[in-house]
Amino acid sequence: MAHFAELDENNMVLRIIVIHNNELLDANGQESEQQGIDFCKSLYGADTRWVQTSYNNSFRYRYAVVNGHYDPVSDVFVPPKPTDKPSYVLDTTIYDWVPPVPYPTDGYGYVWVEDIVNWVKVTTKPVPDNINRYIWNKTTEEWEQVTVIMVPGTEIEYVWDPVLRDFVPSA
Repeated sequence: MAHFAELDENNMVLRIIVIHNNELLDANGQESEQQGIDFCKSLYGADTRWVQTSYNNSFRYRYAVVNGHYDPVSDVFVPPKPTDKPSYVLDTTIYDWVPPVPYPTDGYGYVWVEDIVNWVKVTTKPVPDNINRYIWNKTTEEWEQVTVIMVPGTEIEYVWDPVLRDFVPSA
């Protein structure tokens, strides 16, 4: 299936539709974005504007989202700026909105506070290492190693693998 984003005159994403891959085939049987655009226009009007987007982010950096923006110069989709974070700026290396102040690298846990446009430390001790997964216990003010998690709604148990640095299904 192919995904196409409809754009307004300011390159804002109005909607995303899915069409069959057969609609992309040109006279030689090759997929063509223009064929898909022409098909979308046949459905929604010749004056509409369409750009193909990739559900698995294989081109145009990321999948389009409604109210996001298409940057035709960089040929990428940019998500909408978070409304609750007006200080965030667009990072054009990752095409996403980021805080104007980098996350501290001293090992402590922080949260972004928009009112002061800065990070606020929420832990009194740094994370013990970068191999294991930890969560901050507000009651004891200690880091606790997470070794097992359950996927909500299932009986699947995952255990922490310090080599992969990720949770893996338990055997």
